[in-house]
Amino acid sequence: MNVFLDIPEDLKLKFRQDIDSSAVECFLDLARQDCQRKQAQAKLENLLQVGVDSEVESVTADY
Repeated sequence: MNVFLDIPEDLKLKFRQDIDSSAVECFLDLARQDCQRKQAQAKLENLLQVGVDSEVESVTADY
């Protein structure tokens, strides 16, 4: 079912601005999340490499 409404031009402009603003905010939020994810991934990879490069310790019952 489709409903069509006759919306005054000033309201149409307001809705378009809100939608455009929301789209920009959504894009910026996704970009921030991607940046944070990449930083976390790099930190994890660095910590894993530190572990791989560390000296081997013998594990004993006292460990």
